[in-house]
Amino acid sequence: MGVFRQSAQAKGTITAAATMARRLGVTRDQVRELASEPGFPTPVDHVASAPLWPWTRVQAWTRERASRIAA
Repeated sequence: MGVFRQSAQAKGTITAAATMARRLGVTRDQVRELASEPGFPTPVDHVASAPLWPWTRVQAWTRERASRIAA
């Protein structure tokens, strides 16, 4: 099961704010700011009230706005 979880995480199908922050090199507060921006991908699910986003959509959105995300 650990291998499956690792594989699913490597694919990055969904991501929480903490993981997204680490991947983008920003803080969780900055992730919350980004998530409030118009056009930011909609969460696909919630776990314990924490939103989960589709990582590929987040990547595409952030690439389009790379200059605004610089830490």
